Formats: sequence, C-alpha cells, structure tokens
Amino acid sequence: MPSRRTRGLCGSGRMARAGRLAVASFAPVLVAVLIVARLLGVEYFVVRGRSMEPALHDGDLVLVSACSSAEIRSGDVVTWRAGRRTAVTHRVVSVRGGTFTTRGDANGSQDGAKRRGRDVLGRVLAVVPRGGLPVALLHTPGGFLAGIAAPAVLLLVSDIRRLLRRRGSARDGRDPPIRPR
Repeated sequence: MPSRRTRGLCGSGRMARAGRLAVASFAPVLVAVLIVARLLGVEYFVVRGRSMEPALHDGDLVLVSACSSAEIRSGDVVTWRAGRRTAVTHRVVSVRGGTFTTRGDANGSQDGAKRRGRDVLGRVLAVVPRGGLPVALLHTPGGFLAGIAAPAVLLLVSDIRRLLRRRGSARDGRDPPIRPR
C-alpha cells in the first residue's frame, strides 16, 4: 500500500477528499457565478492580447456593466464592439459630443476610429486575474463537455472506490470503516 505521502489526489485521506471536492465544485460554481452576473445585466469578456498591460493581462476576465454614453468619462475602461464577434477593452482618452477616442494602455497611439455611444457595450466594473482562461475553455465544445463531465467522473470514481472498500471489508469479516462525510 502506498504511503500517506505518495497517495496524492487519488488517496483516501482528508486532504485528498478536500482536493476532489474542490476540483468537482469549481466548474459548477464558475458557471453559476457567470449566470448570476448575466441575470444582473453584467456581461463578461476574456481579455485577449497585451494592449492594456499593466492594467489588464491576457487571460483576465473583465466584468462589464452597460452604461449610457453620457456616463462615460475620459479615463474609463470600456468594452466596445469591433465587428460581429469581437469585443475590445481599452481606455477612453477623450470624449467629444457622442464619440469616444480609445487607446490600449500599452499602445503608443490611439485606436484608429472614434467610437459612437452605441458601439460601447459598457464600462469595466471588475477584473478577475486569469479568470478568463477557464471561461474561454468552457466556451469551446470540448471544454464545455469536460467542465460538466470531469466533476461527474470524479464523484463517480470516488463513490465506486468507497463501495469497493466496503465490499472488501465485509468479505474479510471486518466492519467497514465509518467515515464522516
């Protein structure tokens, strides 16, 4: 039998059970948080690229709240639609009339076109460092299936191992160990 130190996540100790529970809980909790955010009118976007460093990094998750164009001020970090499937998060450097000029913090020059108020999806409320990586993975077909299947498989394997241990103990004539859940 492997020593306690070498059992790791597949072991049966308290730390292994806690690790399995944490892994099995992560994906459903992340999905629930994102669903609640959407219900509250907050959208989320994954930062791609390094144009906003050091404020935002590649793989960060930004939570964006819709706002009117009258609420946007110079210095705000906003997300705007650049085409059908692309969103860009940059800082507003000037506001004139109903248009905004933006620039990535790491860029040497302003973005080419001025943005109209209707292009702006909202102002950045919060940033989850590296939080966009699991979200981006969950938006792929394989990642979505893995996000659902992995916790289910971990729980199933854990239950099967527990049943096999109990069955083996009953054959030996010993009482199965009683462990708190």
